[in-house]
Amino acid sequence: MRKNQCHVVNLVQVVVNNLCKNYFKVKIKKMDIEIKSVENSDYESIIDLLKDSSLPFTDIPVNLPHFFKAELDGIIVGTIGLELYNEYALLRSLTVKEETKNNGLGKLLINKVFTYTSENNIKEIYLLTTTADKYFEKIGFELINREQVPIKIKESQQFIETCPSTAFVLKKII
Repeated sequence: MRKNQCHVVNLVQVVVNNLCKNYFKVKIKKMDIEIKSVENSDYESIIDLLKDSSLPFTDIPVNLPHFFKAELDGIIVGTIGLELYNEYALLRSLTVKEETKNNGLGKLLINKVFTYTSENNIKEIYLLTTTADKYFEKIGFELINREQVPIKIKESQQFIETCPSTAFVLKKII
């Protein structure tokens, strides 16, 4: 009897998970997403999201300056961040929950960063990636050599320690 109960619980969990995935897709299509600044209380949720996406998180500051979140009914479903270096910015941590992918959420987060950088007199955005170079090229970033990166960006922890030397480097002029 106990074994059957476990199967019922597992089946219920599968149904709930599938309902949640469909819920996210329906809600995103209705655009009930809010993009706003991250608060200190969001730190654990942001770190969990980065871990789930296999993105670096050990150098993310607790106060999360220049980080944004996508919320769906109060649940964080995406994030993006920047490190600012005078007129340059290093794009960090663009990710969305697996069940919300391919619905334009990443584009909403990127557009928030583009608006934010132009409002704050940022002239160029740089990023390092091992997997998403083609995505960023489609939205206007260009692949560059590491030698072309400003010294302030080269001195960042992400550039020196966090991302491998084999990561692609991309740049966008704002």
